[in-house]
Amino acid sequence: MQLSNARQRVDRADARFRMRGSYRVHPESMVLLFDDIITTGSTMRACVGTLISAGVVVHAVLALADTPARGTRPVAHQAESPASMAG
Repeated sequence: MQLSNARQRVDRADARFRMRGSYRVHPESMVLLFDDIITTGSTMRACVGTLISAGVVVHAVLALADTPARGTRPVAHQAESPASMAG
């Protein structure tokens, strides 16, 4: 099954996470969030927002690759802070 957008992917992952019940969010935990590729950034932003709303401190977000927007030239990517990605 192919999911059409980042929110659906996050919702589906969230549902699987809840069904298992074997993981718990420990408030004030520090995490590093990894993704394989950033296209629009919406999946990463949704994940960061979900973690922050659960009380987790997102220390950093990392991706293996970033795709430039259509019609633009690739430039050095400047990192955003995880907190700025959440809102």
